[in-house]
Amino acid sequence: TGVKVMRYNLNVSGQGSRLIEASIINFICSLTASEKDYKDVIDQLEDLLLKIKIQRKEQINLKIKHKWGVKNESI
Repeated sequence: TGVKVMRYNLNVSGQGSRLIEASIINFICSLTASEKDYKDVIDQLEDLLLKIKIQRKEQINLKIKHKWGVKNESI
């Protein structure tokens, strides 16, 4: 039996994404302040934050292209 990975597409261009990011950052701070070693978890959370930022940029670019009717992918 293998591990099933579920992926979700999250709209990260809205105000709710800021709350998600703040929650993740707060959780990272809590783990950092803990006496236990959570380095692996913290690294994964930091990777998640980076992925959210990249996805937000992509979603904003798509919204701009859609709004202006741009079909050229080089913009």
